[in-house]
Amino acid sequence: MSRGEMIMKSNRYITENNDKTYNNDKSNSNEKSKFNNNNNSINFRNNNGINDVKHAALLFLLLFLLLLLLLLLLLLSSSSSLIIFLLILSSPKPPPPPPPLPLRYHHHHSHHHHHHHHHPNHPVHHHDHHYSHHHHHHHHHHRHLNHYHNPPPQELQQNQQQQQQQQQQQQQQQQQQHKHKHTS
Repeated sequence: MSRGEMIMKSNRYITENNDKTYNNDKSNSNEKSKFNNNNNSINFRNNNGINDVKHAALLFLLLFLLLLLLLLLLLLSSSSSLIIFLLILSSPKPPPPPPPLPLRYHHHHSHHHHHHHHHPNHPVHHHDHHYSHHHHHHHHHHRHLNHYHNPPPQELQQNQQQQQQQQQQQQQQQQQQHKHKHTS
């Protein structure tokens, strides 16, 4: 016999016994009520109603506690919110500043970006490449605007030719730089 079945049997036994005692009480009260103008039976019924209310209140309380526990567990899962929660509990001041982790990351990121642009030992080729790429993009944007205003087709052709020339020049520059690097 499994553990579950045993528990079920014991529960059934308890409820059966409870029913017996309940019936005994009822029969006793019924016998008494013959002498006491039904006062006892009315009291018995009232007590039962009060017990039901108590049970309902207890169940509600248990459910509420479970909910609180779940919320606490959720808070515990993220350490930053736990710190905020503790700070709020400990002092009725305004809510604390946001956790430092994203700030630190952002600072690091911006520092890295700054480093990337202004480091003196950075290869020049990379700068050139970055600039040419940006310039190219900018040029493309202009062409798009011109296109939007419907210019004569000659202008468009000129723009394209200029762009091609610029690209060729940039490629030549880059090749020269590569050669320079190899020789040095």
